[in-house]
Amino acid sequence: MSVISKANKGTSILILLLNLYYIPMTLKIIIARGGTWGYGLLVLPIFLTFNLCLISAYHGFRGKNSESVGLLMFNLIASLVGAYILYDLAFKLYFE
Repeated sequence: MSVISKANKGTSILILLLNLYYIPMTLKIIIARGGTWGYGLLVLPIFLTFNLCLISAYHGFRGKNSESVGLLMFNLIASLVGAYILYDLAFKLYFE
């Protein structure tokens, strides 16, 4: 296994772990129809975009695409943005 393949698998695992938070929150917003005033619908496109990153995370595990540098960059950017949004939404609100 090369370094790129290991990095692809690592970022794919991070995307999968981050989606353990994003998928239930997406379903919660959809079921609640955006909340009382509908402000949850403003966050829904961001969550759905990050949920779609599961497709690239899946391709990061496949043998043929695990050596792709472009896929590594996309997964790395997606995992960094997803981790920042998770930090900003989940942790900053509760600890400030």
